[in-house]
Amino acid sequence: MGALTVFALGHAVAALSTSFTVVLTARVVTALATGAFWAVGFVIATTAAGPARSTRAVGVMMGGLTLANVIGVPIGSFVGHYTGWRGPFWALAVLAALAAVFVGRFIPRTEQRAEVSVWAEVRALKQGRLRTTRQRRETWSQSLRVKMVTACRRRVATMGMT
Repeated sequence: MGALTVFALGHAVAALSTSFTVVLTARVVTALATGAFWAVGFVIATTAAGPARSTRAVGVMMGGLTLANVIGVPIGSFVGHYTGWRGPFWALAVLAALAAVFVGRFIPRTEQRAEVSVWAEVRALKQGRLRTTRQRRETWSQSLRVKMVTACRRRVATMGMT
């Protein structure tokens, strides 16, 4: 719920901003909140589903992520075309706030079962299988970031921030 709240607030800050630097900073903060949301969401989904259905729970979450990108991004572009660049930020802020309320109301709270140290997490990241997966993801995400930043720079250069 905290990550959704940060996500909502970050998009509200971006929508209210008149500075590209503030918008960019807000986007970085919302990206970090998104990572935290998905990390916690996967743990909750697999725990709630149980060992027999944990793979299906991850599949459902990945399906939601795919739909968000395939449907949400074009809708955001469409809305932005008619409302201006602030419209999609406001839409995301409102939707995330509603989702945070929904999660707070309907998702049962569970206690953390095991304490894990930061060093145990760092050691887990050094495993060969995870390192290969992380390298593939970083290569793909770097390519995507370059494409997105280039598109944003072109758009901002031609539109201006009004």
